[in-house]
Amino acid sequence: MDLWNDVYSLHARNRRRRELLESLMDWRNAIGHQDFKPALKGQTTIHFNWCASEVVVTA
Repeated sequence: MDLWNDVYSLHARNRRRRELLESLMDWRNAIGHQDFKPALKGQTTIHFNWCASEVVVTA
């Protein structure tokens, strides 16, 4: 069973939702292991613009 192709076919936004879910899992793992370099993926600043007010974290 190819789950993700079935999920993608249900709604056009599901591909982006999966990308966001993978990012969330990366951050969950980074917090749990206290190793933020993999989650940053080369970035040095993170903007959480989906929050009510923007939060900027600089590594």
